[in-house]
Amino acid sequence: MSVFPTKLRLQEITQRNGHREAGAFPTSTAEPSVTKPPAKIRLENVSVTFPGRQGEVSALENVSLSIQPGEFACLVGPSGCGKSTLLNIIAGLLPTQSGTAYKDETKISGAGPDRAVIFQEAALFPWLTTVQNVEFALKHVRNRRERRDRAMEYLKMVHLMRFASAHPHELSGGMRQRVAIARALAMDPDVLLMDEPFAALDAQTRDILIGEVQRIWLETRKTVVFVTHNVLEAVTLGDRVFSMGTRPGRIKQEILVQLSRPRELESPETARMAQRILADLRDEISKIVQEESDLADQDKERGRAGGPASVSHSGAGVMGDGI
Repeated sequence: MSVFPTKLRLQEITQRNGHREAGAFPTSTAEPSVTKPPAKIRLENVSVTFPGRQGEVSALENVSLSIQPGEFACLVGPSGCGKSTLLNIIAGLLPTQSGTAYKDETKISGAGPDRAVIFQEAALFPWLTTVQNVEFALKHVRNRRERRDRAMEYLKMVHLMRFASAHPHELSGGMRQRVAIARALAMDPDVLLMDEPFAALDAQTRDILIGEVQRIWLETRKTVVFVTHNVLEAVTLGDRVFSMGTRPGRIKQEILVQLSRPRELESPETARMAQRILADLRDEISKIVQEESDLADQDKERGRAGGPASVSHSGAGVMGDGI
């Protein structure tokens, strides 16, 4: 049996959210109960289905989780497991078919400025300069000088003050994403939702931005929900990591990351915990590969029998379909 350092301790949390036990280390004395504040985000038995050519596709099934104020929560899992769907529900961009999503114990019924979303693409206005893109989130500030000063403060936070007058096409991909982060922070949201924000970046830029996001979170202590395929990314950034299973999407395990901050991608402790989560995800990816292989075999059989081959299947491949 492998032994992990005590600061990597994985705590039992199945009683709170009903997920499979992630593992625990025995303690000699019982810990006193602590009353926790109301969850910033809470999902209760959330299920979502989408129409497909072969019938309904179940994207999420009875998903329950809670995220505390100021917590950095990461969702990891194979493509098509429902991570982005879950994020869109929290953002209020997608309704649930059953179950309920709450923010501050109030039912989420739509999008709002209290939740800012950062997507894979920076989604900047190409005709506006860097500082004007950030100012767009500050339209409620009537004083033009105050609005500019506040926008520059957020650009300072992401180290882009020198490029305030540049247009998006004059910035690198990593710089554009930092502008998007500055614009989201300028909204001063309660919750920051990040949907694979580094997926389109090269490895070196991604590593730099991981450090930047960690630094900004330590300064602001915003509640963050972060979707990623990269387990090492999740362990480096997250207070907790929610590991999701294949479709229908569900929370397989919830892992408390007790590593000191700031964290390094290359540290042995980070790599060790990431390997443990990745081993669990490999089983899920193997299931997807097997399902795709079985469906391909069925198509071949239909072809031999003279029947039509399937053009599309209800399940997504390992690379997924954005769900």
